[in-house]
Amino acid sequence: MLLTGIGVAAGISSAMIVLTLRLSPEKYQFVATWMAGSIWGSNWKFVTALLPFLIILVPLVLYKARVLNVLNLGDQTASGLGTPVERERLILLAAAVGLAGSCVSVSGGSVLLV
Repeated sequence: MLLTGIGVAAGISSAMIVLTLRLSPEKYQFVATWMAGSIWGSNWKFVTALLPFLIILVPLVLYKARVLNVLNLGDQTASGLGTPVERERLILLAAAVGLAGSCVSVSGGSVLLV
């Protein structure tokens, strides 16, 4: 499985190199900045695109903060306290994916090497 992952990553990387070679210099600069994960050069248009996700999902996550505390106690304890564990996990996972996806769509994917 590890070798398959390495092979897929190498294939995607080579496809990205071929595609970037076909871009004009201006478009290449935009794509390179986006892939590096920068908000440099962004404007309020991007903030307004992100705003609906933030307005809906951040209050939902803050409202579910108590559920997160209960889920932290373990599945059996949370179920004993009356929390529908699987449903709450699905809701919180969807909210986390929505927030992460919307932020990455605005700022670009960044690779953190530590």
